[in-house]
Amino acid sequence: MAFFQHLGFATTTSETKGIPLAKTLVKQKVSNLANKELKQELNQAARVAIKWNADLKMYAERKLQEKPYKVVLNNVKFKLILRMFALVNRGELYVDKYQKVA
Repeated sequence: MAFFQHLGFATTTSETKGIPLAKTLVKQKVSNLANKELKQELNQAARVAIKWNADLKMYAERKLQEKPYKVVLNNVKFKLILRMFALVNRGELYVDKYQKVA
């Protein structure tokens, strides 16, 4: 979660006097401590991935039928981050020869 906040991808809120966040009308906002350059790079990576990666392009086209572009772009960013962390955790390099089973 800290990495998502560092990217400015996760929102931050503050509790007020012990009242749960669900019951308060606190607006969620992106942290000012976010690395804006890294956030911009992730945004460009998501746009390029939607344009050139076949899997993410199909995913984005399917989601664009029901959601606005900004939401779909955030979903693609999240998918890219999950893929990056999966590769790092496994200690592997990215291979573009993935084939779906079904």
